[in-house]
Amino acid sequence: MEGLGRNHSLETALADLVDNSIDAGATCVLIRLVRKKGRLRSLYVIDNGKGMSPSFIDTAMTVGGQRAYGSKDLGHFGIGLQSASFSQARALTVIARAVGYGPVGRRLLLDNQNFMAEIVSDDFACEEFEREWGIPQTGTGTLIRWDDVFGFPLTREPERVEEFISVTTQNVQNHLGLVFHRLIEHGTVSILLDVEDADLEQVSPPFEVAPLNPFGYKRPALAGYPKKLVAYHEGAEIGFTCHLWPGRSSSIEFKLADAPERRQGLFVYRRDRLLQAGGDWGGIAGLAKRLQVARVELHIDGDVTSLFRMNPEKSRVIVGSDFKRVAESAIAKDGTTFPIYLEDAERVSKIRASVGGSVVR
Repeated sequence: MEGLGRNHSLETALADLVDNSIDAGATCVLIRLVRKKGRLRSLYVIDNGKGMSPSFIDTAMTVGGQRAYGSKDLGHFGIGLQSASFSQARALTVIARAVGYGPVGRRLLLDNQNFMAEIVSDDFACEEFEREWGIPQTGTGTLIRWDDVFGFPLTREPERVEEFISVTTQNVQNHLGLVFHRLIEHGTVSILLDVEDADLEQVSPPFEVAPLNPFGYKRPALAGYPKKLVAYHEGAEIGFTCHLWPGRSSSIEFKLADAPERRQGLFVYRRDRLLQAGGDWGGIAGLAKRLQVARVELHIDGDVTSLFRMNPEKSRVIVGSDFKRVAESAIAKDGTTFPIYLEDAERVSKIRASVGGSVVR
């Protein structure tokens, strides 16, 4: 139990819960921080998906419980709920309502070493579920509540609490906007964040997570880009869509709240959900400032397990021993290969440096 989610951050943990909401057919997900007596006390994730029946919620709350995943599901390992939650909090409460059932709830405590979930009373489950959450109502859905959150500040000082809320909500918006940018752009889901003051019974206006597209430039640095390089492995086609950002862009889509040279490399998607936001070339090249305009879009929807393995936090992809060989065999219709693409990226960097690095939005 203590080892679950050890490599999660708050942002990746919340992304894991949003995965579950999307798999449940939710069109809206709300993340709420709750402040009481000056301190942050709880965090909620609420969705309007199909919810869970009493038998399904028992499976969901079983540590190591298994369910069948559909071909379009974002879930994969079967431990996302527990690992995400216990990476951040000591108490996990789940309340859900499915068609034909009333609200049902279960609670797991990190310190409860017999792994038994408590049954939440029907009255409490109804009271929590039927609150006005400010999201489109479907009559069904799931509510996840974290209590005794590790990362919340212990102070009641308003300035420090407000600073934490401001930084945290911005980081969460940036991360979720990046990870789910395609699903948000396609209208599959909207993600909201707000803050509740329980003493004043007031809720802040919600912030809606905006999509953060790492390929959101207006024009490429060189004509002919992006280019799709294609390779084959075990009968499957592997497509590498190679992009060149236009010089020293000042846009957040280029910077991604990080040093641009750390955001070069492979951007790996699975079912339109971003698993890895650059930071690695998988052996094709090393991270270098001269390659900071180079980003490669890669989709692993086909689950080519011999080439790729995602970590349990779904925040990084580990490539197999054959990946470099496969990538080196990739070629575009015009004959472009990875060495040529990387040379083009270096050429763009040199051109920009020689003219003073004009800024492009």
